[in-house]
Amino acid sequence: MPPLKSSSMMVPNTHDEQEEEGITSTSSSASTTAKDNENHTISTSTIIPVAVMPDSSSSSSSATATTATATSPTTRSTRGMSPTRKGTLRLRRRIRSRSAPAVYNRKNNHRRRLVEQHFKIDKESKALLPGVPVHDDDLARDLHDFFNLIILVPIVVLNVLNWDWEKLLFGGRNRGTNSMNGGMGGGDLGNHNNDLAEIPFSYAWTGEYYTLFFWSTVAYFIIDLAWVCIIPKCVKSPSTIVQHHLAVLFYLILPHFTPRARFLMGVCMSVELNTWFLIARRVFNKQGFSPWKLDIPYFVSVRVKLISILFYITWITIRCGIYPYLLYVMIFTIHRSKEYQDILHIIKIGAMMQFIFVCLNAKWSLDLLNSKIRQWKKGNGTKIESGL
Repeated sequence: MPPLKSSSMMVPNTHDEQEEEGITSTSSSASTTAKDNENHTISTSTIIPVAVMPDSSSSSSSATATTATATSPTTRSTRGMSPTRKGTLRLRRRIRSRSAPAVYNRKNNHRRRLVEQHFKIDKESKALLPGVPVHDDDLARDLHDFFNLIILVPIVVLNVLNWDWEKLLFGGRNRGTNSMNGGMGGGDLGNHNNDLAEIPFSYAWTGEYYTLFFWSTVAYFIIDLAWVCIIPKCVKSPSTIVQHHLAVLFYLILPHFTPRARFLMGVCMSVELNTWFLIARRVFNKQGFSPWKLDIPYFVSVRVKLISILFYITWITIRCGIYPYLLYVMIFTIHRSKEYQDILHIIKIGAMMQFIFVCLNAKWSLDLLNSKIRQWKKGNGTKIESGL
């Protein structure tokens, strides 16, 4: 388009020339305005999609729009495809645009460790934080927790009643006879009991309430297993709980059919005392108070401190002490005993199961210890407010 002449650049010599020039300028301006409007129409129609382009647009604008459409990636990728195929591709693109990359999903949807479910852990440094995680009201989880707190009490009590605590705490391996439940009778009881006296824990087991203790334990694990399978959201790791309960139910079969090994069940089930305190830490401290925080009510402070102290005592004593020691007894001490030679194959199966539980306890203990070490490195280990 030729440039529009400015009226200020024109210098007419006469009045007639000015009038003629004015007429010429007016006609030129009108012509230029018409061309501008036409060009504006072309430019505007070029950027309007083909579907809404008016019929009165020029051929050049149609060609421009067609060229733009033909060169778009969508048109190139869907050219010659059927409408069904095009719809499938659009749906795939929409799904991919709304989904996160696979690497991101693997990074953020990782499986939570057990220690992260029951302890406050810093997300960046993985250090142990004071108190316990804050838990919101959850009816499914609360009902399951209260069920465990109630049903574990009689199981722990029945286990306690099956032991002679004087012999267990103060020795006395050679006192009296060992009243193992399940029929040991016959033969030389003196030699029989002397051989059993060499086995740790066995001399203190009475088995007086074994039948009730055994069936109560089996009923608890079956009910809890069914509960988790039907309502998996009542726990944070349903698959772990299911695997654990199935292993325990299989483990319980061994002492039931071998009366001389029933004391092993009593020793292993002592861990439920620690489980009770583990659940009580969550139920009775939903606010997540630190055990050694000074600005909380007295009754709450005593309750939280007592549960926390007993939890750590039973964790270290049972999971880190008794369980590995019982594995040693099963592998070495019982293996050398003449009284257990006929059921040694069953003891070996029990030792393999015990090894699995020892490894799990060791892993959870190491996770807890590493988190505590990270907390000490951050300089929070010396403060009273930091808690356990």
